[in-house]
Amino acid sequence: MNEKVIRIRGARVNNLKSVDIDLPTKAITCFAGPSGSGKTSLAFHTVYNESKRRFLNSFPNYLKFFSDRPAPVDVDEIFPVLPVFGLPQINPIVGTRSVIADTMRLSEIFQNLYFHHAQEYCPEHHTPLMRLSFGEVLHEHLVDYDDNSKFYLAISRSDFLTYFSNAPFPSRSYDEGIGEFKKSDPYWEVLRFKKKSLATLDKKLAPYLEREIDIYLIDEQDKLTKTPVVKQKICPVCHRGGVVSKSPAKFTAFNALGACSKCNGFGATLEYDREKLVDQELSVEEGGVKFLEYKRFHQEYEDLYWELKAAKISTTKAISELPEKFWKILYQGKGQFCGLEELFKWLETKKYKPSVRIFVRGKQKEVLCPNCHGTRISPEVEHFYLEDKVSFYDIWKMDLGEVYEYFSSFDMRSRTKDFKALIKKLLSILETALGIGLGHLKLTRKVKSVSAGEYQRLLLLKHLSYEGTGALFIFDEPSLGLSDEEKGKLFNGLRNLVDQGNTVFLIDHSDFFHSRSDRFVFIGPESGKRGGEVIFNGDYEEFRDKHPFKVEIAPQVPEKRKWIEVKAPQAYNKVFSDFKIPLNEITWVTGPSGSGKTARVLNVLANELHYKAYGTRLDISKGEAKSIKSAQKIDDVFVIDANLNRYTSRSTFGSMTDMFSIVRKHFLKTAAAKSMGLKEGHLSPNSALGQCPACEGRGVKVVEMQFLEDIVLKCEDCKGLKLKPIYASLSDGEMTVAEAYSMPVSEVVKKIKLTPKYRRINEYLKILKLDYLSLDRGVNSLSGGEKQRLYLLNQLQKEIYNSLLVFENLSFGLSKRELQAVCLFLQKLTAQNNTIALIDQNHFYENVASYKLDFS
Repeated sequence: MNEKVIRIRGARVNNLKSVDIDLPTKAITCFAGPSGSGKTSLAFHTVYNESKRRFLNSFPNYLKFFSDRPAPVDVDEIFPVLPVFGLPQINPIVGTRSVIADTMRLSEIFQNLYFHHAQEYCPEHHTPLMRLSFGEVLHEHLVDYDDNSKFYLAISRSDFLTYFSNAPFPSRSYDEGIGEFKKSDPYWEVLRFKKKSLATLDKKLAPYLEREIDIYLIDEQDKLTKTPVVKQKICPVCHRGGVVSKSPAKFTAFNALGACSKCNGFGATLEYDREKLVDQELSVEEGGVKFLEYKRFHQEYEDLYWELKAAKISTTKAISELPEKFWKILYQGKGQFCGLEELFKWLETKKYKPSVRIFVRGKQKEVLCPNCHGTRISPEVEHFYLEDKVSFYDIWKMDLGEVYEYFSSFDMRSRTKDFKALIKKLLSILETALGIGLGHLKLTRKVKSVSAGEYQRLLLLKHLSYEGTGALFIFDEPSLGLSDEEKGKLFNGLRNLVDQGNTVFLIDHSDFFHSRSDRFVFIGPESGKRGGEVIFNGDYEEFRDKHPFKVEIAPQVPEKRKWIEVKAPQAYNKVFSDFKIPLNEITWVTGPSGSGKTARVLNVLANELHYKAYGTRLDISKGEAKSIKSAQKIDDVFVIDANLNRYTSRSTFGSMTDMFSIVRKHFLKTAAAKSMGLKEGHLSPNSALGQCPACEGRGVKVVEMQFLEDIVLKCEDCKGLKLKPIYASLSDGEMTVAEAYSMPVSEVVKKIKLTPKYRRINEYLKILKLDYLSLDRGVNSLSGGEKQRLYLLNQLQKEIYNSLLVFENLSFGLSKRELQAVCLFLQKLTAQNNTIALIDQNHFYENVASYKLDFS
């Protein structure tokens, strides 16, 4: 690649205003600007999509048919078009089977390593299994005979005729004794030998051993004994057999041969959780047996009540105080009450109903599989070793840091070329993973359980380990959740890609990357329609001098503090140190990856307080603590993270903020609406009453093309308005319904009367700088920062008092200006006796938080 720049001309995707820009190749370019200003539109929706589309169009038609190709991009020119790899903000986790090792592609390396290079050991004697000869195995059965004793070896008549039909018949056969050959006898002789010639048997019996035919021994007393056919390696001490037919499929959880039969390769089994079945702090009369509140089990609850009365077990005491006899009756039943175990069986027969499956899964918990101990692999290959200390199973129980330490200690001098290549690849991936703060993750940790930042970094790994030249890499918010040290290691990985002759585009709000990138591009000046222009393209130092940022917020420190104190917190089988956070203040929770920030604050503190407030736990792994003491009662718990995968294709800004409701009610008060008897559904594209029947409320029609990109056309019936034209044109004298839906919400609210609730929401929109968006703007078309603030607003619409609010990676996708607006909003919440914990690595919180909780 000789071109020094990527030339982009006339980019008009989304809000971009015919952008012309030259970006350097073989360099790191960092894009910045307000969320929604057009950064992602330029880097991803323009450069990435068009590069990918042209690449896929170079495929033959039979391959293009199965490819998900982007639509043509509205741009005049992009040159040169490079092979492109991208990591967007939104990366949905698909499936519940995948673990960390799968995402990092370590599972494949382990599979190859242990199939080709591992030795199977006896679990009892810890001795390598050996493939003994037939003579060696037979010797164990002939120890009581002298060397000149004579023996016969025979095979079944059917095996002889099947495999050796063209061979001459033998001279002897066996029925009740060895004798002259008879074709009707069940066993035919194949060899006669003396004990002293055992060593020569394998060569003579090769045709039979190769076919693994059963061979029978006939001794001098005419006793017939089936000999052990050596189909696998065995222990030389106890003759325990190993894997019968070793294959790569037995070393992976993604094949029926290798997956644990107990858990089907998931590493965990489901069992009913007593805590979900019963609230032990309540009595039976107070509804403590939650499981029996299922609509079909009301009669069983009554039966249980009377059986407990008959057994003289209290129904008014807390269930935690009841004797063991209560649990026996509850599970096994008595008299008229059938017991939970019978109800569990009945539910299994009804699992074809979605409602039953949902109910049952809600009452169950994942438990480590007792067969494979969470490794997901069949116990058949448990005792394979590369060295005599760490087995295949032991590897799967390690975290990434431990795996790196183990394999980096190998003496490679006597190893084969293939083994060295696999270890080199493995260590390269692990070294990068440790550098970006993933060393604490267990290989078998479910991907669905990691934070958004950890998952983003997991996906980064495959790009950072790329070996090639002339490619373009585009990363959106790669610094999420990283400390400065980890950012430095990530940047070194990006620099390594550039040194190989590749080009890197970053979309990031971190000063760390801004100051170290070769080129800095600022898109703005504002968000949405007020953005879409290249404000600056050059050196970051020059930009910072021209556009200095002024901090207009400061920590609010009270005169006297009250605390929430947590003693001996533990989660994910780890015990952490004690900690405390001040009440009614903003606490910045920081520390390196794997230090237990989220585990302590979210899994332990937030989970326990939510249980005390509602009697249920959050939908996350449960943590525990010796004690949690608060100087103030916590009435509610809110958890807001950086997960952007929570919206449907029909979600809009108006539906998420509930502003659609007040606007529709405004139009329903008009005389025309009253005369037609309209309801809110008539003004909604999601309701059959109001949606355009031609496009089903989507505003567009998609024409599927077999070998070309699908064509998206504006609906001719509704003109893209999504509503039936008669309802879309309904007017209040100043604006129509369609105009109200499409104009910025800041203009709409000036023309309608707001209730106190919607005045508060409108005030929040101004504070969070979201009032430039229109009501019908699809949520999936918003930037990450816009989605983050919208979700924050959606969660906190009601008045909140005496609550704990935990924010994880709140700064995701937000510029300093927007983050400052969000923090001003949070400071207002602390004035209502709310306690806020910010789990984040962004140093901007030094200007906001009155207390810093550092887990370094």
